[in-house]
Formats: sequence, structure tokens, C-alpha cells
Amino acid sequence: MAPMARAATTSDVFNAIAEPQRREILVLLRAGERPVTELAQELGMTQPGTSKHLRVLREVGLVRDRKAGKQRLYGLDAVVRRVEDHPGNQTRFVLVARGMLSPPTGHDRTSLVCFQQADRPGNLHQILGQFAARNLNLTKIESRPTKLGLGDYCFVIELEGHLSDEVVGDCLKQLHSELASVKFLGSYPAFGEHGPQRREQIAAARAEADAWLETLRSRVRTEEH
Repeated sequence: MAPMARAATTSDVFNAIAEPQRREILVLLRAGERPVTELAQELGMTQPGTSKHLRVLREVGLVRDRKAGKQRLYGLDAVVRRVEDHPGNQTRFVLVARGMLSPPTGHDRTSLVCFQQADRPGNLHQILGQFAARNLNLTKIESRPTKLGLGDYCFVIELEGHLSDEVVGDCLKQLHSELASVKFLGSYPAFGEHGPQRREQIAAARAEADAWLETLRSRVRTEEH
């Protein structure tokens, strides 16, 4: 008897979509099933190269091979199309699981929940100041009741960056030391084209600032004995 294939894990899925060209394939397949030849032409790739990417996506269950060799997202049939009430509507799907985090891709997001010590003026400003001080861009923030008491709220926050990034880790460490609790929900790859460029600019700016500060400190006279 042949051994059963290992089920795809969350990390497998994240690793599969870390490749930009595979994410482009998923975007193209949102409109419906497409043959490999059309996908290759749209992507400006060879058919064997496109097939290789499709094989990876099929292995983690993101794409299915349909009749006549056409590819389709998840192998599902659309019952009704264009049901949105806004032409620019976009829907995000999040794969949630326990276990190890996916490695940083250079274009990631991190989600967490911040719990206050007590309900007092300036709490939100205190939390947001930690991100602003490190030039970390927030992509989502909302308040939610903690169900511990009337008027007791926590803040669900999503930011650009990965837990492995030094600046993100430093920010989370500071929040953890100041707040009642910080619940880490995960770091994961994000769609988009400008994430890596933005992080490179931030890293370069911080490196230049570190060098500037070090130059100033070098002018401090040492105590003579």
C-alpha cells in the first residue's frame, strides 16, 4: 500500500504564496478557471515554469486541476458572481492555525490585541505612540469589548512587518512591559507590491540615524584620569 500524502500545513501554504508569481496566479484565477497556456501568457512566463508554480499551489490545496486542463481556485464552483455592492470591493481570507510561524518574506503583517491596565485618558495614544516612534505603519485598528466589565475595551491592531524584524520585536516588547497584556495573533505574508521597498527605506533611514547619533556621541569628551 502506498503511503498517504502528508496534509498541507499552515507553513506550507504560507511558503507557497511567498513567491510573487504564485500570488499573481491566484489573482488571475479569481475571475474564473483558466488554462495553463493563458496563465503563462498573462504572466509572461514559459508554460513549464507556470506549470511548476501551479503544481506547488495544487499541493497545498489552493488550486485544483479542472476538466480540459483548466485551473481553478480551490476547485470550487461559483454559484453567483459579482454580488458586491461596490466595484472596488476586495475580500481577505485568513488561514488560522496553531503552531510555528511562517518565515519573514520581506512583505508581512503582524496582528495583536492590546489590553489596557485601566480605562483612562491617553491609553490609545500611549499604544499608538510606540508604533509611530518606530515608523511602523498600522493597516488596521479597532476596539472590542473584553467582556470583563462595562466600558472595558481592548484594541485589535494589524501592522506592517514580521515578528522577526528587530523594530517590530522591540515595539512588542515595549508594549508588553507597559500594558496589562498583549496577545500575539501571528505574523504572515501580505499581498501588495510596495512592502519590501518601504521596509528597505525604513531600514536605511534608521541606519543613517544610528550613524548620525554615533557621530554626535563620538564628540563627547572622555573623562581624563
